[in-house]
Amino acid sequence: MPSMEDYMHKAGIAGSVCAIVSAGLHPLDVTKIRMQNQISIKYKGLISGVLLIYQEEGFNGLSKGLATSVYRELTYSTIRIGAYEPIRYSLATYIGHDPKYTNPFIKYFSALLSGGIGSALANPLDLIKTRFQASLPGESLPYKSTLTGLIYIFNQQGFSGLYKGWYVTSIRAA
Repeated sequence: MPSMEDYMHKAGIAGSVCAIVSAGLHPLDVTKIRMQNQISIKYKGLISGVLLIYQEEGFNGLSKGLATSVYRELTYSTIRIGAYEPIRYSLATYIGHDPKYTNPFIKYFSALLSGGIGSALANPLDLIKTRFQASLPGESLPYKSTLTGLIYIFNQQGFSGLYKGWYVTSIRAA
């Protein structure tokens, strides 16, 4: 098995690339969240929604929650990608298979575990990101920053408040 340092290096690079891609796609995510939360039909489609947000709020509207989105993706993808090989190797070794020739079930279960764990650990950031993205024109942002949002939720609702929806998010990621 390669060294843990090799896994961490590869996971860090992969997580960083995923964060860059996430930043590029962020305006689409903002639009999706707005479309999901609308009561009356204002955002009729993805492209028209992006254009409407840009017309009403400019780039700031399309970038609400961008920093949190990057933090979330760095955390989630680094764990998801970085944990896969050690989990796969451990599972294969535990049941007596050669880790070089892992069967598809072990690969699938390893991916399920690494994705679920990464998503669960990144859930507080996902929660903050979604709240930033859902804020409409004229509304103030729910928190001054990612950190103040995490502290506020923890102080108001405790640890469980940071993990609202973690189960569904983890299943979706797994």
